[in-house]
Amino acid sequence: MGRPPSRAIVPAETEGINTDAAASVLAAGRGALASERAERELAIFQLGQQVGGIMMSRVHRNFSEASEIRLFTQLRESKKYKDLALPRPDGSLRPSETLSEFCQIVFGRSYSTMAEHTQNFQMLGEQAYEIAVRLGLNHAALRAVRALPPDQVSKVQRAIADGAAKAEVMSVIEDLAAKVAQVEEQLQDKDAELQVANTARQKQQTRIDKLEAERRRYNKATPAEQLAEMQRRAVAMMNDVRGGIAGGLRQACAEIGNHGEERGLHDRFLAGLLAEIQHQLDQVRQDFGLADVADPGLPDWLQDDPVAKQLDVQHKAGRGSKA
Repeated sequence: MGRPPSRAIVPAETEGINTDAAASVLAAGRGALASERAERELAIFQLGQQVGGIMMSRVHRNFSEASEIRLFTQLRESKKYKDLALPRPDGSLRPSETLSEFCQIVFGRSYSTMAEHTQNFQMLGEQAYEIAVRLGLNHAALRAVRALPPDQVSKVQRAIADGAAKAEVMSVIEDLAAKVAQVEEQLQDKDAELQVANTARQKQQTRIDKLEAERRRYNKATPAEQLAEMQRRAVAMMNDVRGGIAGGLRQACAEIGNHGEERGLHDRFLAGLLAEIQHQLDQVRQDFGLADVADPGLPDWLQDDPVAKQLDVQHKAGRGSKA
């Protein structure tokens, strides 16, 4: 007899099932699975940290320093730190918003500290930097090295590479820093001297420009205007001389004449000063054939000058009081 024909399996009746409730159940299941997965990944991450810490503790600390700096440089340039989810105290995993936050979580240091370590690393090179860290060179010493010119930094690198002790390396750094400071001080002195010289040159150039402007103005003037200009200059020089005699020289004569217990001890010296002035006046008078006029008064061209008149009145009053 032949096999009886197979019957198709008819699915159970599906009418009346609540599809929304089923979807909620599925979603809850997926959420539970995701939560379990996150917890499992966090546990693995934490275990990895502990295992890595134990393994890294067996590796030389300097290698760890160099590795941290390379990682920091890479993250700073690529900004990939924003894609790394890090465990937080509340148990959650989320990326850092800033590189400063990342540095504190991962490296346990501030961004500025990591940046400074990177500068030292780039300055000394990996090998010398690792040795410097092992020697315990502090931040101040490494900052002093960074302030040195490149040719001086190479001397520190050689001292470190030659296996010098910390005290010897510090001695090299301090000696080079002192020499650089001395050179900088000398350069500052030179700069100060140059500034003084430049200021003097500028003043001289300003005076030259002023004189040149006056010369051009004088050349364009009429003969009468040129004469008036020359006379004004002569009066100005005369007033300077007269002011020096009436003020400074008279004061000097009073101080010298009153110095000592007896008056008149220095009259010969003071008379010599006045004689020299008188000799110069006589010489000018003789060279130009000028009359010896005791009180010539004001020239015609100054008769209408109120300032000249006032000076003439004061001069005459002074002469009258001496008489």
